[in-house]
Amino acid sequence: MLYGLVLQFLQDEWDHGTCFMGHVKSYSHVFVEALHYRVATQTRGKSAHYAYFNGRVAVEIQWIFKIDIEYEDQGEISKTVAVVHPFVTDDNMPAFPWDLQAIDLGMQVWYRDALGDMEVVEIELVLGQLILIPITVSGVEYWVTVAHNHDGTEVDMDVNLELDDVE
Repeated sequence: MLYGLVLQFLQDEWDHGTCFMGHVKSYSHVFVEALHYRVATQTRGKSAHYAYFNGRVAVEIQWIFKIDIEYEDQGEISKTVAVVHPFVTDDNMPAFPWDLQAIDLGMQVWYRDALGDMEVVEIELVLGQLILIPITVSGVEYWVTVAHNHDGTEVDMDVNLELDDVE
């Protein structure tokens, strides 16, 4: 399953047929923008294996791979990717006191211990680290994530807002 997932990602990215004749190296950790990220599949990775990708989607990082492929016409192509499980949320979440300021506070709520299907993402798309807070509300367990920014204010997210004209 893991091989097929990474192979499909590479085929979508590079579009050079179905054969993979390259080199793959697995890493236990990586530094992106001076921040340290680890993988959950390593014993020592339990402290920094959560991160935000793709517009503040919280994920658990499972593996980090550096992939090198050499093509006669293009030379060597490299890509560093993370195989991740995204956290799960939906529209049935209860309202929380911080909801009106959630974007400014960098807070989101997810179902606790519920992880989505594995995905492959470029490691350069990591947006930052997060703080994970387990809570229980009315007998249901959740994770609250808070953006952990080390050097300044949160970067504004693109928000698509549609307003109806009032007549």
